Amino acid sequence: MNPVIAFVCSWVVFFVLEFKEKKKVVFKFTRCDFFGLILIFLTTFFLAFNTFNADYENYGRIYAVYFNESTTGSNFVFGLICGLGNLLKLDYQTFRCFLICFGVFSVFHFSRRYSKNVAFMIFLYMIAGFIMDGIQFRQFTAMGVYLLFLPYLLQDDSKKGKILYIIGTLIATGIHTLFVFFFIFLLIKVKKENRIKISVAVTLAVIVLFYILDKVGLLIKYLSYVMPEEKVDLYFLGTQYHSSPKLVIPFILLQQVLILVLLLVCYKIGKVRECDKAFIWSVIGIVILMLCMCPILFYTLQFRRVFRVVMIPSFIAIYKMTPDKKDVRFLFIVIALIAFSLISLNLNLTGNSNLISILVSNNYFW
Repeated sequence: MNPVIAFVCSWVVFFVLEFKEKKKVVFKFTRCDFFGLILIFLTTFFLAFNTFNADYENYGRIYAVYFNESTTGSNFVFGLICGLGNLLKLDYQTFRCFLICFGVFSVFHFSRRYSKNVAFMIFLYMIAGFIMDGIQFRQFTAMGVYLLFLPYLLQDDSKKGKILYIIGTLIATGIHTLFVFFFIFLLIKVKKENRIKISVAVTLAVIVLFYILDKVGLLIKYLSYVMPEEKVDLYFLGTQYHSSPKLVIPFILLQQVLILVLLLVCYKIGKVRECDKAFIWSVIGIVILMLCMCPILFYTLQFRRVFRVVMIPSFIAIYKMTPDKKDVRFLFIVIALIAFSLISLNLNLTGNSNLISILVSNNYFW
């Protein structure tokens, strides 16, 4: 099997699972779905067939030695996926194609499930973050899994929902260790009226605890319990990825703080429907808890990749608050979302100005 066959097979399976009507041999999709499909076709084409990007050869080596514990480490689920690919005798580019298609289709499925304008959500995603997903495709695979289980956290208050969310997050963590952080989002499952208070209190407590542990010299010890030792050495003890405050502070203000401000402002000026409140306040709680990551960013901005996962739910929550009538409030929300996405793109390109050219020029077909 080659990458082209893998690409076609992935699309066929996705189309059947996503659009086939239950118990009917018909496919149902709207005009908005159609435009969304065009956008994710372009996304999957450039991501799945991209070659020789920054991490291309690194993941190629991991795929070739998938049973090597020092390579996969705590990311044992990713090792199992690599093992399956090798068992099926897939070459690296074909294997990569399958996983990236899965990630993009998961983004589309989540957006279509919760948004009334899936095409616009995919458009924002293409601006804000997709250029990084072809490079860091192991995290993108974990993100694809996580988005399939995130609905159990956002709208399911049952015990079963919490268990399923934990299972999904465990799988995602087994693909990429950073997803261990997402267990903290379970704190939003308190009573609705207490979600924001609890989120703020926990965020402040984590930031203070991080500072204290760092000052008394215990931070590295405790981080080693949840992260592979080689990653702790690389990101916290080494100097290769250390970031200056001049880079970290703008990211925190223009991404984490700005998206939270947009959520709160739109909640005040937009139209908040009763059926959407649970989703919106859950996302606000998650974005507040995401601020727990701020201290780690001063060690390395590599951890900012985690923020991309909550972009899609945040975009959807904000767009849910658009009024039915396309008035000034509607235009403000749409323009604000596009502006935020352009800021995200600019931050991704800072220090990596050739990301787009590599994505376009380094392709399996040319």
